[in-house]
Amino acid sequence: MSNGSGGGTSYERYEVEGADLGDVAYDIFDPAAGKGTLSSDGQKRFAGETTLEFDHRSEWLFDPATQRITIQIKEVVWTTKVRLPQWRRAQFQAAPAAQRREYRRFLAALHRHELGHVYLYDFGMERVRAALVDTPAGRVAIPAAKAPEFKADGSPKTPEDKTIADAIDAAERRLVTEQADFREMEQKQDRYEAAPADPNADPDSVFAVEDPADQPNGTDNGRTQGAVLRP
Repeated sequence: MSNGSGGGTSYERYEVEGADLGDVAYDIFDPAAGKGTLSSDGQKRFAGETTLEFDHRSEWLFDPATQRITIQIKEVVWTTKVRLPQWRRAQFQAAPAAQRREYRRFLAALHRHELGHVYLYDFGMERVRAALVDTPAGRVAIPAAKAPEFKADGSPKTPEDKTIADAIDAAERRLVTEQADFREMEQKQDRYEAAPADPNADPDSVFAVEDPADQPNGTDNGRTQGAVLRP
């Protein structure tokens, strides 16, 4: 069996409305009514978002002599999801050609930006996989009076079995989350956010990229705040 890898990237498109780019920008960025991702402080919205989800598989062995259960991480898997706006088709088609071109430019730049976050998450999780799967760093022992027993449906047989199974799950989660150095991932995200804006962007465009140095970066409950664009 494979020891794990990224499961690919999926996309979520949220529909935005407007007769022109100004209306579309409002529908994305308005803090109260916009459809973009709301920042953690509730003060602004982001046009794009990249999220990471990961899971793992382990094996464990009970040693009655020492009354300990040794757990080994055997597989780490993850997926990413990119959230992007989609201007309602009929309104997009009715907009002036210059505005359609500008929206396409904005969307392509935003997509490239979010793919940068995908790359950084893939890079970080590959390191987690390499560090934990079948290695000493991916192994931990916990005290236990017995090996947990399970019913045919996979649930623990007794309250004691559930307590032991919960302890195993908690130890596994600690192994993975401690190894997944999200602080380092955030630093890499910050460096990516600080990259120069698109030199071909119109500085007067309603979708021109703002100076990233003036914007919050990082993660919010495991979610990366996406491209920061000016309404």
